[in-house]
Amino acid sequence: MARYTIRWVTYAEQQRDTLPSESRHDLEALLNRLINDPRRQGTYDKRTELWRTVFGYGLLTYSIEDRWVTITVLRATWIG
Repeated sequence: MARYTIRWVTYAEQQRDTLPSESRHDLEALLNRLINDPRRQGTYDKRTELWRTVFGYGLLTYSIEDRWVTITVLRATWIG
């Protein structure tokens, strides 16, 4: 199975950069799991066609592009 590449939209990068340091560790651990199996880590929303999963006290919203073996992170929301 191919490992996925993580791509960030600008807004998600800005959110990631403002996360508290303790949540960045949780996010990195999640991303390491996502690149191997992005569907196993999240929940699919048929209405929006997006995936969501939690990291610590955060919520990650992403899409999966199998054709390019890429995960696009759309939001990295801190909810803690």
